[in-house]
Amino acid sequence: MQTTVTDIASRLRQLITTKYGRAEEELMTSGLIDSLRAVELALALEKEFGLAADSFALSDMKTITSLSQRIFSAQGPHQK
Repeated sequence: MQTTVTDIASRLRQLITTKYGRAEEELMTSGLIDSLRAVELALALEKEFGLAADSFALSDMKTITSLSQRIFSAQGPHQK
């Protein structure tokens, strides 16, 4: 089964909820993610998805959708 952007978004919501107690689509404007949490999240994403933490920009973290798309494009479709 190939991983989709929707699969990645679901994993992100779970990761963010576990880490911060809630997950909202608008990560930055909701105040859920600030610059410090963005660094923490990038490190967690590195562990979860195997992508280098420095490959994420703040602009990637504006929304769960934008972040999911960034991860998907970096990984490409792959087997679960």
